[in-house]
Amino acid sequence: MSVSGSPFAGVGKKAGVGAATGAAASAGSYSVVITNAYGAVTSSVATLTVNTKAPGISAEPQSQVACHGATATFSATAGFGFTNSGGGAYQWQFNGVNIAGATSTTLALNNVTLANEGDYHVFVTDDITTGVSAVARLTVRVPPVVLVGLRGITNAVGSTVTLSVTASGSVPMGFSWRKGSVPVTNFVLMTTNTAFTITNAQITDSATWRCIITNSGNVTPGVLSQAAVLILAPPVLTNPPASQVVEPGANVTFTAGAAGSAPLYYRWQFQGADIANATNTSLSLLNVLLASQGEYRVTVSNLVGSASGIATLTVGTPIIALRDAEWLGNGSVRLKLSGVPNRNHAIEISPNLTNWTTLDTIFYTNGLMPFEDATINGTTNRFYRARLLP
Repeated sequence: MSVSGSPFAGVGKKAGVGAATGAAASAGSYSVVITNAYGAVTSSVATLTVNTKAPGISAEPQSQVACHGATATFSATAGFGFTNSGGGAYQWQFNGVNIAGATSTTLALNNVTLANEGDYHVFVTDDITTGVSAVARLTVRVPPVVLVGLRGITNAVGSTVTLSVTASGSVPMGFSWRKGSVPVTNFVLMTTNTAFTITNAQITDSATWRCIITNSGNVTPGVLSQAAVLILAPPVLTNPPASQVVEPGANVTFTAGAAGSAPLYYRWQFQGADIANATNTSLSLLNVLLASQGEYRVTVSNLVGSASGIATLTVGTPIIALRDAEWLGNGSVRLKLSGVPNRNHAIEISPNLTNWTTLDTIFYTNGLMPFEDATINGTTNRFYRARLLP
């Protein structure tokens, strides 16, 4: 303060009435009165604030748990050591780092995620010193998220099948396994059973299998992961193809039958090489020649296995013969036929080996098949022959 004019005298003055002692008593509003022979003038008021103690937290922020996506709010109330009305500054921190713009008595965190989980506290500052609150912990509960879901599985009967699922979220997590809608394991929150094993799997284990995952961050029924499990019976050859012996020019059919889970696929081979378009239960060969002679294999397969059967085709000129001729007491002649299995043979007779007539037709099966000629009475010469019919 400065003044000008004739010699003057100044008197300081504190506003208020009465006397006080101590540091707090010095707080207040001050002005000065300046006088001289011509009058007096009073200065503007100056305020003295005496801080008697450092800022203190009268209401601490509290730790809390919030679900993913919710709003979490921390609050704190500070008491300042000013002797008159006044205030201070607030600054919130997250894991020891200032939060931009967080300078009020409350801190609201919207749509919280795992990134917001951690420690929070607030600094309060007046003109002289700074106080700090206790640390409050925010725990964010995150529902399970399936990272790797169940995959469909196709296995053979008797195999071991393992179902597994991988999830993230707040721990601990619980895993409950179901076959269709039927629970096969009880839900226990503290488990980490992310895999389920089916031993000696059977066709009855074919179903839609489910895993329900839950934790403290979600609500019933939890997160669902599901996949189909298919258990198949491998093929079994119930009717393998039979080997055959035929003469050149014959028609041949091989037939096979199998049991097992559908669909069943058939594939025929000759001497180890695939036969084009031969994918049925039977294989037909027309007008076979010596080049057709050899090994024929059928392979039956499905999604979990295969079975094979082999048949041999022999192509050659069959031996057709009449044997063991004998006279019978009734005047007839008996002979025995050896021929081609499952074929008709004509039995022919002639008096001179030139002119032949048919005596009978015999369907030959196997061994020596006997037949009789009862027309020989009174005949001086008779010749016999057997001929393979088409």
